[in-house]
Amino acid sequence: MVIETTYENKEIRKKINDFIGPSFSLVESIKLNGIGSKRMLVKEFSPNMHQYAQSNQDRQFINVELRPNGIIVHIRKNYRHFAWSIPYYQLAIYKTESLNIHAQGRYIKTKDGFQHNTKFVEKMLDLRVKYMKDHELPL
Repeated sequence: MVIETTYENKEIRKKINDFIGPSFSLVESIKLNGIGSKRMLVKEFSPNMHQYAQSNQDRQFINVELRPNGIIVHIRKNYRHFAWSIPYYQLAIYKTESLNIHAQGRYIKTKDGFQHNTKFVEKMLDLRVKYMKDHELPL
């Protein structure tokens, strides 16, 4: 789910919170040693995400925020802000020479995100594993 968050309001916040849970509290954030990634340079957007890409040749960066039930990929296009909310059960991360985030039939490939965010990516994958274990379907 991609939502424009340039002018955030209660309705948008409620939609995101219902989808992937509210933000971590300050205490939980400190225990996790932070819930936000460093900025990552975008290398490629999937074809159905091009509307969020810069139209000119400027560099484009994203940030990732951890939530209890998923992540938010913050995308900035010119003066507009977008939040791509991804629940952990839909999230697929590929660590190659770059970091690739896949979900909901979309993807974003970063240029150097994995090298600068190694601890953050490990934390994100640990939270995903914990979530999947807690919400395991009975056989």
